[in-house]
Amino acid sequence: MSSFAIQTAFMIITSTLVSSGIAAPGSQDNIPKKSGDRGHFQWVELCPIALLAFQSAGQIVASRVLKYNAMPTLVLTSLYCDLMSDPNLFTAGLFDDPDRNRRAVSATTLFVGALVGGALSKSSVGYPVALWIATGLKGCMVVAWLLWKRK
Repeated sequence: MSSFAIQTAFMIITSTLVSSGIAAPGSQDNIPKKSGDRGHFQWVELCPIALLAFQSAGQIVASRVLKYNAMPTLVLTSLYCDLMSDPNLFTAGLFDDPDRNRRAVSATTLFVGALVGGALSKSSVGYPVALWIATGLKGCMVVAWLLWKRK
């Protein structure tokens, strides 16, 4: 639970930085003003990227610690490779191969999440709302871990 709480804290900080405009993505400051000009780069814009990278690393470690190596939570390449190299992909029954099922559900949810996030970032609500929704979902995971009964 503490790992997910730390990940949520990183996401809260990221969402706050982006929502407040402190580290707004797509800033106009880094567009070159004239030919040959490299533009001005705001280094504070790297903070959300770094925070999200650390929380993503925590998510990967959590999947390994929980012994769900067959379900990559972030990297699509390994997910698709594992899914397509499964010799029983189409021959095993629906409930016969739980690893395959987890991979298939993972690929589907990652794709749907990317669609929803992209649509939100291009809509009038923008990128900050997409971040806050992801933060809320991660917070729900923390609550789920908190309420989970021990064996």
